[in-house]
Amino acid sequence: MDEPMAGVDPTARREMAGLLGELKKDFAIVIVSHEPGELLEHADRVVQISGGRLREVDPAVIEAARRIRQARSTGA
Repeated sequence: MDEPMAGVDPTARREMAGLLGELKKDFAIVIVSHEPGELLEHADRVVQISGGRLREVDPAVIEAARRIRQARSTGA
């Protein structure tokens, strides 16, 4: 999927994220996004293109980003 959250209102974004989380139980999904943060909770793996190369993002960085997003959403 290419930028599935682009141009989608906040309510639909949450619904789309939930749907993708459900779909990933049965399907492999590849999503391209300039704003991957809202999909981190559903990601098994994150890669980025940097300097013309595809590089896997360290899982520890992803987990830290998840914690930060969760703290922001709960106001902690």
